[in-house]
Amino acid sequence: MNKRVLIAEDHPGMSDYLKTLFELWGFEILLAGNGKEAMEIIQHECQDIDLIVVEQYLPVIPGFIFILSMRTLNV
Repeated sequence: MNKRVLIAEDHPGMSDYLKTLFELWGFEILLAGNGKEAMEIIQHECQDIDLIVVEQYLPVIPGFIFILSMRTLNV
């Protein structure tokens, strides 16, 4: 079974780079283009995510707010 990584990144070039890199390492990829999308994925998939890569300056919900929100969800 593959490990799963959530990549929260709004720049397409960086998102594609990270996706390719983690795929080479054998990860299944979940992509979010902003903090709100990342939160929605976490709420539905949190038990099945092994690693989260978050950009600090995401639109809608910034990365640091996303991380603080995860702490309140006990994720």
